[in-house]
Amino acid sequence: MTIKTDSDGRRFIDMTPTWPQALRMLRAVIENGTDEGKADAWTELERMAELAQLYTDANKEQNQ
Repeated sequence: MTIKTDSDGRRFIDMTPTWPQALRMLRAVIENGTDEGKADAWTELERMAELAQLYTDANKEQNQ
């Protein structure tokens, strides 16, 4: 959690979770949530894995 200021001078709290925090939240939903919540959590994990792969691929290209 970080207090930030936007371009108009308004202050706000950035509560964006870290990757490990997001994983822990999704795990809790998978272990304890509704069927719909579990399905949504798996979809989000798949999205996160795809983003991680894109990042890995981009770094490989940049380092060649």
